[in-house]
Amino acid sequence: MIALYRNLLLLALTLFLGVFSACTRDEAAQVTVTGTVVKQQALTTYQYGTYGIEGYAIKSEGIDLEQYVNKKVRATGEKIEGYPVDGGPQYLEITRIKLKE
Repeated sequence: MIALYRNLLLLALTLFLGVFSACTRDEAAQVTVTGTVVKQQALTTYQYGTYGIEGYAIKSEGIDLEQYVNKKVRATGEKIEGYPVDGGPQYLEITRIKLKE
């Protein structure tokens, strides 16, 4: 019987730690921004980010940002480590995007 309680306690502790570690993810790295997606046309001193939104350079591996150019959106992404550089903006990897009305 003691072994059963010990196993249940270990299971509960494991579940608690798993949930707790998922909740303490670096939320500071996640950014949500609302604005109009623009395509960078001119050469810049920082040379990264084909697209931009509200002062951020953005890219996405899984979302075709071209379809959102000149449209107002709400976008969520992760800050890309190592940016900004050369006086440029923060660089985001967009993971979710939704058109705003």
